Amino acid sequence: MADKRFGGIDSLLLGRAVFALVGVLWATRSLQAFTEPNFTDPGSVADWWAVVSFSLALAVLPAGLTLLVRLSGRGGRTSRVLLVGVALGTVSAAFANVIEDGMGVEAAGSVYFVSAILMLVSMVALTGVLLTGRPRWPAAIVLSTLIGMLSLESGGGVLVLAAWGVAAVAVRPRTTP
Repeated sequence: MADKRFGGIDSLLLGRAVFALVGVLWATRSLQAFTEPNFTDPGSVADWWAVVSFSLALAVLPAGLTLLVRLSGRGGRTSRVLLVGVALGTVSAAFANVIEDGMGVEAAGSVYFVSAILMLVSMVALTGVLLTGRPRWPAAIVLSTLIGMLSLESGGGVLVLAAWGVAAVAVRPRTTP
């Protein structure tokens, strides 16, 4: 039987929807890079979409990771602490990205840099923690996401989409003993 939470919504269905959203946002932004948008000084709708879609992809990532860890049964104390680090890093980076690139406030670049480092370090550590137990496939999702994010401008978002698509298929309903 699937775990019922989130106001009566089936958490497995919610997880799969969030997994799809994470993958689609990263892939969309990544593929848009080939059109060479001017995200540092946006002037067109496409330029603004480059800024906003990247920030949205960052902002949705902690929800996806949290559901991934929870639905895969890997939600120990260390995982929860690392998820907080990822959330702080990604959400701060998302806001800093809009302020720096969208609004032209250069000082936000320092906030973005520190936030991105926190996010990356937390995700690397989360990958390590997820590798220590079973199932191990959630670690591959986090690692693939990291690789895709680091190669975002070269189509790496497609890897993120593939990884989160696999997660949507791999996650199974919990059974009660």
